Amino acid sequence: MEERRGKIVSLLLVLWVCLFHISCAQKGKPESETDWIIKKSLTDLVYVKGGTFMLGDVGYTDSLGVHRLFANHGSALPVHKVTLDSYSIGKLEVTFKEFDLFCKLTGRDLVGDNREGRYSIFFRPELSATFMTWDEAMAYCAWLGKLTGLSFNLATNAQWEYAARSRGLAVKYGTDNGLMEKGRNYKSDYYETSADNPPPGSYPPNPLGLYDMSGINPEWVRDGYMEYYKIPEVNPLNDFQYSIVTIRGFSLNVYSRGSRANYRTGAGAGIRFVVNSPTPIDVESVLDSLGLSMPSSKDLEKYMPKNWVAPGKYPL
Repeated sequence: MEERRGKIVSLLLVLWVCLFHISCAQKGKPESETDWIIKKSLTDLVYVKGGTFMLGDVGYTDSLGVHRLFANHGSALPVHKVTLDSYSIGKLEVTFKEFDLFCKLTGRDLVGDNREGRYSIFFRPELSATFMTWDEAMAYCAWLGKLTGLSFNLATNAQWEYAARSRGLAVKYGTDNGLMEKGRNYKSDYYETSADNPPPGSYPPNPLGLYDMSGINPEWVRDGYMEYYKIPEVNPLNDFQYSIVTIRGFSLNVYSRGSRANYRTGAGAGIRFVVNSPTPIDVESVLDSLGLSMPSSKDLEKYMPKNWVAPGKYPL
């Protein structure tokens, strides 16, 4: 009996060693394109603690005691109270490198491939991806969800504004200080006067740690366009039945909304994804479940924007 038990223990030990080496070999294998985009997307996530805020143009009081609006845009009114659950959001817009890889791996045509100049300055791999339809943006998020097992989606309109305003701060711009300072925290005169755009992450983030929330590129959000007085107070989402979708970020201020047909490719809108989870995403655990290792500090450099700020510098 003892001899038999010893053999069983020995076999189990051999099996465990084999599995350990297989796991290590998998984690040590060269990074595939799919591995890269999983790691890039997960390390982009910034946790946003939910809460209650006033959605819409809250305005400010000037030196004379007069209340004024930041945007004076009808789409940002009336102001109303909204409560959101916690979620995580991408600190950067999705780049052409990422979206082109999605198209390649899912057998889709590259966005803009039927347009003259697909390989012009507008489509450089390091730039924010644009020109996809709303449906294609949603498909990209669903694809990330399948790769990771997480609930990736486009941000709702309320999630987008809450994050752009660093959990509802009364600021005009989604910059590091709420002001617009050309060349330091916003596009320089060169970009203002040319057709070119800076890569995402070229300027400092807002206090929450998100980049380019004001005026670099518009972004698709999940909602259909609806007047503010009609929307619910808790986790509002206009799961629309029509073809008109909301876009955010097309204006410098963080309040104005725009609308586009969901089939339009020329809207110039891009992608900033969210993961709807009440707790921060444990990136290491997710990667481990997929047989992937955490990126090294050197690997992380290729995922980080030029003006990356370490998490926790802005405790909100």
